[in-house]
Amino acid sequence: MGKMNLRSFVQGSKQRRNIFMAALFLVAFLIMGFPAVWASASLGGVSASGDNQKPDGYFNIWTSDGIELKLRRYRPSMDVAFREEAQPILLFSGIIANMNVFLIHTPKERKDAYGEGVIENPAAWAVGDPYIEQDRMMYHNLGYYLWKLGFDPWFLNYRGTGLGVFKSDVGSGRTSLDVWAMIDVPAAIEEVTQQTGIPPVIGGHSTGGFVSYAYLQGATFENGPGSHVRSDPDLARERNQAIPGVIVIDPAGEPPLPAFLDLPPLWWIMNIPLYIDIQGWIIKPFAGTFPGYLMTTGLPLMLEVFYNLDEMLGGDSLFRYLAFWNAGDTSLELEDFIIRYVFDSAYIHGFAQYYDFGIHHTVREFWKNGPESQERLVAPKPDPGNDGYYYYKENMSNVKVPFITFLSEADGMVSSEVMLRDLVKAKAPHALDESFVIKDTAHIDVAMGLITPTEIFPRIGAWLEKCFPEGPGGSGLQEK
Repeated sequence: MGKMNLRSFVQGSKQRRNIFMAALFLVAFLIMGFPAVWASASLGGVSASGDNQKPDGYFNIWTSDGIELKLRRYRPSMDVAFREEAQPILLFSGIIANMNVFLIHTPKERKDAYGEGVIENPAAWAVGDPYIEQDRMMYHNLGYYLWKLGFDPWFLNYRGTGLGVFKSDVGSGRTSLDVWAMIDVPAAIEEVTQQTGIPPVIGGHSTGGFVSYAYLQGATFENGPGSHVRSDPDLARERNQAIPGVIVIDPAGEPPLPAFLDLPPLWWIMNIPLYIDIQGWIIKPFAGTFPGYLMTTGLPLMLEVFYNLDEMLGGDSLFRYLAFWNAGDTSLELEDFIIRYVFDSAYIHGFAQYYDFGIHHTVREFWKNGPESQERLVAPKPDPGNDGYYYYKENMSNVKVPFITFLSEADGMVSSEVMLRDLVKAKAPHALDESFVIKDTAHIDVAMGLITPTEIFPRIGAWLEKCFPEGPGGSGLQEK
C-alpha cells in the first residue's frame, strides 16, 4: 500500500479511524502481554541471582506511611570503592519499571545467551574500559557511567516495584503517581542526604522526571495519601536551594492519547484500586520457560512497525500513539534485559492518572483525591484554580534548579513539543538549563537504546562538569 493510500485509509472517516486504532491498541496490548507471560526471569536483586542475601549497596528505608522501600548505592564491583566523598546522584524509574533501567549488565544466568560480542563504534568514554571489555552490556549502564565520572550513583525502587531483595513493599492498591512523588521520593532524597551529607542531583526516566519536578514544586498531601495535593512555597524554596540539578530522560507529562479512548468502560477500569503484580502473578510462575529470545521480540518488532509507519507518514499519523519503542535502536540482548529485568509491576491508579492527563490535556493530581472526589468515576474537565485540584503543569515556575532534559523524537508516550512547552520553557530559567531532542528514538529506547551511550551519556557528563567545575569530589578511578 503506497504512502498516500495508507494515509487516506488511516485518516479517513472518524468511525473507520476509531475502529482501526482500537484494533491496533488491542493487538498491542495482547502482544505486550505475551512477553511478560513467557519471559524467563530468575529474579533476585539487581543481578537476578534468586537468593535472599542482601546484595552490595543495599539500603532499606521507611516512608512516613510505614512502607519499606529499597535503595541501591552503586559501584561496579566490590573490588572498588563507593564514591563516599562525591556528589550523589539519585535517579528514579518510569512506571512499569524499576531501577534496572539504569543498571543494564549481563546477569550471571544470561551469560550464555548474551555472549561477549563486540560494540561497534563505541563512544570515546568507553574505549579500552576494563568493565565493558568484560561485559559489553555495561556500555548501556548509566549507573556505571556516573560512577566512572567520579559521582556517587543511587537508585530507588518505588513502592510496589523491584526484584528479589530489592523489591519494595506494595502498600495500598490506591497508590497513585502522587503517592510516589509526595511520599516515596522525599524519603529516598532524605536518606541519601543523611548517608552522604550532601543533597543529591535527582532525576530519572519518564515518571522519574515527573516525580522530580513535583518534588521541587514543594508539592505535598494536605492530610496523607488520598487527600488533595498542595504546594508549600517555603518547602519549594528549601528544596530548590538544596538540590543542585536534575537529569531527566523523556520526562512524563501529558501523553498524546487519542480522543476515542474517552470511554465509560475505560473510566470504570481506571477507578479500580488494584496493584497489578506482573512479576508475582505472571513472570515468576513461568520462570525458565524460554531461555532464549523467542518471546521477547514480538513486542519490539511490532512497535518498530508502528514507529516506521508513523515516520513514513510524517509523524502526524494515528500511529504516533503506538510509536513508543524504536526496536531499531535496541539489540536482542537489550530487549531481553528490558523484558526480564526492567519490566515491572504497577498500580491501576498510576495508569489512571496518566489517562486523565492525556484525555484532558493536563498534568494534575489524581482526580479521586480529596473527600469530595472519592466516588467520582470520571475525571472532571480541568478548571485550574477553581476545581480544587493541584496542577503540576501550572506550577513549573516554582522549579528553579538547572535541568538537563532529553526528549525522544517520536511522540508515542510523550510529545517533545508539548514537554518543551510545559516543562523546559515553563520552569524558572537557569543559565545551566540544557535540552535535547534525540533523533531516531522513542520513549522506551531513548533511555536504554543503542544510541543512549553515545548521544546522552556524554552530554550528561559535560553538563555535570559545568555544574560541578571543581569535580565530583570523588577519588577518581583508583581501585582498592
